[in-house]
Amino acid sequence: NRFELLRTLAYAGWEESIHSGQHGENYFCILDEDSQEILSVTLDDAGNYTVNCQGYSETHRLTLDTAQGEEGTGHAEGASGTFRTSFLPATTAPQTPAEYDAVWSAWRRAAPAEESRGRAAVVQKMRACLNNGNAVLNVGESGLTTLPDCLPAHITTLVIPDNNLTSLPALPPELRTLEVSGNQLTSLPVLPPGLLELSIFSNPLTHLPALPSGLCKLWIFGNQLTSLPVLPPGLQELSVSDNQLASLPALPSELCKLWAYNNQLTSLPMLPSGLQELSVS
Repeated sequence: NRFELLRTLAYAGWEESIHSGQHGENYFCILDEDSQEILSVTLDDAGNYTVNCQGYSETHRLTLDTAQGEEGTGHAEGASGTFRTSFLPATTAPQTPAEYDAVWSAWRRAAPAEESRGRAAVVQKMRACLNNGNAVLNVGESGLTTLPDCLPAHITTLVIPDNNLTSLPALPPELRTLEVSGNQLTSLPVLPPGLLELSIFSNPLTHLPALPSGLCKLWIFGNQLTSLPVLPPGLQELSVSDNQLASLPALPSELCKLWAYNNQLTSLPMLPSGLQELSVS
């Protein structure tokens, strides 16, 4: 099965530290001797796996091949085929406006009747964004259940308010601000390394991926989170109110504002000396 196949990725000595099912059947992690997560792997239905480790994330292909003896393949106990990983990006982004338009037009045509108008409006926004070089894309309240696989690669701000999304596609590499409110997200894709502001609120989000090292603002209130990953050292604002958190990780020394009310907290970690605003009642 996929859990046994994944074990072949582990370095010797870590195989028995792999755990599954903590955040769904497609989520796997390696825990250290203190039961702290040091690496996680998330599998998706498209045959990709995303590795998160100490703020670094990368996505690869995960395939099963019945052919034997290929260079770079490994064998998993009990598997009927050969386990092979490809260290190329899982998808190739469009390079020209025509390639983007082909992807977006196919997505628009595949819309259910009740979503057709909303998708058409978003395609127009993405075309304008691409043609004008606009770095901000706000899809608006459009009744969307999905987004196209490829968003404009150059955008630095993405805003998705009050739709019905359960997942997000791969995020643009230059993204600096991501805001998704009032949707149905339970997880997030790999976050771009240069992301500075992340606001995911009023979603049934159950876990977060590894956070970029330069993140300054993290607003994730009104979700279903039971734990948080390691927080970036330069984080200045943290809003985690209205979740299911029983504890908080170590707080960064640069943190200025902390909101954590309506959780299951019984204690707090050491508070930074420069903290200016605190709400945990």
